[in-house]
Amino acid sequence: MAKILITDDHADDRLFYRTVLEAAGHEVEEAADGATALEVARRFRPDLVISDVLMPRMDGFQLCREMERDETLRRTPFLFCSANYVEPAHAELASELGARQFLLKPLDAAALRAAAHAAITQGPVRDATAR
Repeated sequence: MAKILITDDHADDRLFYRTVLEAAGHEVEEAADGATALEVARRFRPDLVISDVLMPRMDGFQLCREMERDETLRRTPFLFCSANYVEPAHAELASELGARQFLLKPLDAAALRAAAHAAITQGPVRDATAR
């Protein structure tokens, strides 16, 4: 299946995502902040990144921007999951940054599996060749 990077500063959320996604056959790596996630992504080469927004050191929005700047990561599909950023403007920003979807926490297992599957099969929103 796919290689998925989960980025969230809440260990319980990472454990839930990992459990659901590994049960679906995916290989999962984790990071507790965006800066660490960027390092892991460069080594792990994920097929999908699922990221919280509000995190220490580097938030999810900045992580998405940094991945867009990286030639090897820019086409990686990206999903945001947030409990704090719930305004339509936040979802619009996520879309402008190239995220496939902006999900609100808490997620149930079926919604997480469906969003991950859709993002992996549809690929990234952003088109690196158009830049």
